[in-house]
Amino acid sequence: EQKESFQKETPTQIYPEYYLINALSFPDEIHNSLDEWVYFFKNSKVEDNFHAKGIDSAKEKLAVAKLSKRKRADYERYLTELHDEASWNETQLIKQQRQERLIREAAENARQTERMETQNNTILVIEELLSQKFSMEEIAKRNNVSIEFVALLKGKIQIK
Repeated sequence: EQKESFQKETPTQIYPEYYLINALSFPDEIHNSLDEWVYFFKNSKVEDNFHAKGIDSAKEKLAVAKLSKRKRADYERYLTELHDEASWNETQLIKQQRQERLIREAAENARQTERMETQNNTILVIEELLSQKFSMEEIAKRNNVSIEFVALLKGKIQIK
């Protein structure tokens, strides 16, 4: 059943192979990126001409590990301050974006309210003109609405 699930015959086809390398017997001759890593593990040192993937990160971590306790604490405090500052800046940006969004929403709500008030005023004017027996064509023209809209309002007034 597992052979069908994984479509593999043996566990070695699923799991990676591991090799144990005795770094102490390494001759310190660099020919490839694996040699650079073994050199690093053996000598706790990264040469400037090393280019293996991830070796720069290891070099930085090694430099921090070699610091005295006091200097390492200072460095870690510095990193914490950088992190706190970046976090504060990100929080301020989020707050600013939220405030801008709220302003946009308030402006849109104000525009919608104004449109609704204008429509309500137009409806009141049309109803008044209808009660004064103006023609539907004249009312539509004066209020910049369709005759169908005026007819709809006229039908509502008669229902009342």
